[in-house]
Amino acid sequence: MTDENLFSLTITKLLEEANKDGVISEDELEIIKQVEVDADSYALVLAEAIDDGMIDDKEAAFLNELKSLIMERAETIAGLDDIVSEDEKALLAKLSEILAEHYRHS
Repeated sequence: MTDENLFSLTITKLLEEANKDGVISEDELEIIKQVEVDADSYALVLAEAIDDGMIDDKEAAFLNELKSLIMERAETIAGLDDIVSEDEKALLAKLSEILAEHYRHS
């Protein structure tokens, strides 16, 4: 999967999850906006890493850190108001699933 497709897949899947109840709340939108920024950064680093045809250990470690950061920042945004709604929990679970399934680089 190309880095551009990975980014699109991530945002599309999160929007679908957020819209399951027919409403995308402001909190859900803020989570998705943060993921957009972080997933774009990940995609850029991934593209640079694979530019030479191989991801070395240092690049792999950095990509793993970025992957963790995507989840951490989404969780931080979800908890800013001290309430993580069921919709936000579902969105975070979907993000975790996407990261585990599609953000593999080795």
